[in-house]
Amino acid sequence: MSLLVKGKYILTGVGKAKAEELISDGAVYVEKGQIIEVGPYNDLVVKYKAPEIGSTAHLVIPGLVNAHDHGRGLTLTQLGMADDPLELLLLGLRGSPIDPYLTTLLAGMQQIESGITTTMHCPSPCHPSTFESNLERAIAAYEQLGLRVGFAIPIKNQNFLVYGGDDAFLSSLPMPLARQARALLEEFSVPSPEEYFAIFDHLYRRHMARYPRIKVLFYPVGPQWCSDELLQAIKARSKDLGAGIHLHLLETMYQGIYGLKKYGQSLVELLNGFGFLDSSVTCAHCVWLSERDIEILAHNRVSVVHNPSSNLRLRSGTAPVIRLLDKGVNVAIGLDGITIDDDTDILQEMRLCCRLQNSSPGMVSLTLRSEQSFRMATVNGIKAVLGTENIGTIQPGKRADLVLLRLEEITAMAVDAEQRIVELLVMRGKSAHVDTVIIDGEVVLREGILTKVDKRQVLAEFTDALRSAGATKQPGMEELVTQLKGHLRKYYEEWESWNPNPVTSREAAYFQ
Repeated sequence: MSLLVKGKYILTGVGKAKAEELISDGAVYVEKGQIIEVGPYNDLVVKYKAPEIGSTAHLVIPGLVNAHDHGRGLTLTQLGMADDPLELLLLGLRGSPIDPYLTTLLAGMQQIESGITTTMHCPSPCHPSTFESNLERAIAAYEQLGLRVGFAIPIKNQNFLVYGGDDAFLSSLPMPLARQARALLEEFSVPSPEEYFAIFDHLYRRHMARYPRIKVLFYPVGPQWCSDELLQAIKARSKDLGAGIHLHLLETMYQGIYGLKKYGQSLVELLNGFGFLDSSVTCAHCVWLSERDIEILAHNRVSVVHNPSSNLRLRSGTAPVIRLLDKGVNVAIGLDGITIDDDTDILQEMRLCCRLQNSSPGMVSLTLRSEQSFRMATVNGIKAVLGTENIGTIQPGKRADLVLLRLEEITAMAVDAEQRIVELLVMRGKSAHVDTVIIDGEVVLREGILTKVDKRQVLAEFTDALRSAGATKQPGMEELVTQLKGHLRKYYEEWESWNPNPVTSREAAYFQ
């Protein structure tokens, strides 16, 4: 299948040392999912006879990348959960009773409508009886949508309630509450490492061979939730298969303190000590990093995913993105399913990323430019999710992942618009401006309408499923979670008196 994509401007990409690479009145010729040529429309329309899409009213950019997400479909607010620090939030966060196929369809539709062409899907571990089938259903949804996906297979095997051991925490509770909490803990039953590796191997070999837009990865949820032995076993299997690894790392202050309390070193130093870190590894969040941690990540060519909205709403802090980029770390952007406006808008996340990093007072502080944020959401994101460089820019030989935006809504009344396209896009762009999305040469959103699924039907089915799920809520669960949160706060109180190594985050004051 061939396609000629037309735009008033073709933003082919943004170089590390220079501004946007822009073609005015341009076009992109696509054949069999690959970009064949990029140039002036008047030249390409004569050279290639192909169906046309786009117009002089459009800006054409590379597909955007959501490098860390959980595919819930509903926001935490919609699920009835208030913003809380992560350790408290996780206590009340349950696996969705809704079919994972429907949940993933809804999340994927929202992302495509935002201009996202590649996402990292990080589901929660669940009971062994439904684990593999849930994963298969979610993968089927991505195939239906046509999205590119890094599909992370999750596992955890410790610290389900608190860092440092659940038994000690449970024994500190009043007896009636302890009994209820132990029953709650049983709900966190997950596959054993042996079951996990067998399921991973099956999914990896099956789907990597049959669905070209998927990459199956290991997903040890975080070093505080996985034993050292499990992490080392995952690394060994990763090397054998050539599979990537995705994990949360140092998202919260308490995770930083946990490493120092248990190991006498940061979790980054721990992972580095047994050879876990290399270019196959992507770490989400990385808020509480020391200078030494940053040096280690840079030396090992580890990718980092910044989640500005999530870190704000969960009070985790602000990651040292400028320092990471300055050291040469590949930094991407993720929505994490928790955005500042409770929606799915990767363009707004790029904007928030810039503004948070540029919030230090004075004229000598380092700043994050719009061009850097754009790279984080394109080429850096692709490297973090898929480990490839054949997507992320609009160049001959690369795969055709393209987004067409309504230009006038972004550049209206702007001075010198042609000289500032990236700045205008990052500072003014919204998901509402997305018109058409192309993935691997296939049009998956045309003039705001999804082409591979019936949005109204999916929404109707999801609404019915949500209504049915509401009738199955466990009585007393809310009260139990509220009581346990009080004890969790008390458990972590003394942790805040710790004085770990200085960190580069603006929240370093916590450690003074």
